Amino acid sequence: MFWPDIMTVILRLLISVNFFFTKTMYCLGIDLGSTTIKYVLLDEKGTTLARKYLRHQSAVVETLRQMLSDLDKEVDIGAEGVRVLFSGSGALGLAQQVKAA
Repeated sequence: MFWPDIMTVILRLLISVNFFFTKTMYCLGIDLGSTTIKYVLLDEKGTTLARKYLRHQSAVVETLRQMLSDLDKEVDIGAEGVRVLFSGSGALGLAQQVKAA
């Protein structure tokens, strides 16, 4: 099974049990792996709005920044009402860089 499919199932389950605040309109699951970055964006009903898979060539932050910029242009969701969940080997390093861990 392709990673975003697994993340989609997990996020849909969380949405179905009201894991997210009622104000949250979208859920973005991002996997920062050792060689790739993958994401899936779902709406409040669990419908997949966007997904992407890219090799980052060890440029994790730059690739993620570009992917999110492209996503912002593709889907008009704004900054409010988005719940972001990270997984993968690169997630802790990113959290430390932005002082979230």
